[in-house]
Amino acid sequence: MDGGSTGGGVVAAVNDMLPLAMAVALSPFPIVAIVLVLGARAGLRAGVAFSAGWLLGLGSLGALLLIAAARGPGSDDPIGGFVPIGIGLALFAGAWRKWRTRPRAAEPPRVPGWMASLNEISAGRAALIGAGLGGLNPKNIGLVFAATTSMAGNGLSRHEAIACLAVFILLGSVTVLGALVARALGGQRAAAPLEAVKQFMLANNNVIMITVFLLIGAKLIGEGLASLSG
Repeated sequence: MDGGSTGGGVVAAVNDMLPLAMAVALSPFPIVAIVLVLGARAGLRAGVAFSAGWLLGLGSLGALLLIAAARGPGSDDPIGGFVPIGIGLALFAGAWRKWRTRPRAAEPPRVPGWMASLNEISAGRAALIGAGLGGLNPKNIGLVFAATTSMAGNGLSRHEAIACLAVFILLGSVTVLGALVARALGGQRAAAPLEAVKQFMLANNNVIMITVFLLIGAKLIGEGLASLSG
């Protein structure tokens, strides 16, 4: 990253990272988790802790990968073209795995075992789970890596890259923060709509993630091939 990028580089970086941020935001498990946490005995306090942990985890991951991307191969290095291709192929593999493990027509949605305890969670544990889902989720690592690599490749200054990363984190957190705001403003009236969202995300988890993985994977492979051919 240099100190003299133009506004065009910022616009290009934002355009490149928007689909990646939306893929982070649409991940079903964090949405289901925040709804379960908000319905716990600790309620809103646990939801705030979970959201803070999520932002800290995702932000820390983004900062580390942005630093690594800034020190890695430049955008004109042909090796750099293989990075998005590799991530894209990994997402294709993830889509195939989701397809293979999808529930059959008569099967109820599967809830991971660790989520069963979220109904009685404390604020401290909610923060730890939020941080883990935000910063240690393999899918997030791949998507944030692709986003930060794109930022580094657009010749942004340090401040511009930090601003773009902040936008990415906020966009990637819009569903988690949206659930928190809905609960804070709506109180118990928000319980039924949030429960409906949770059930929808559980029932359509595989379809959502297959679609996201295929679209983002195709985008990254296309960008990598264009970089190699250019």
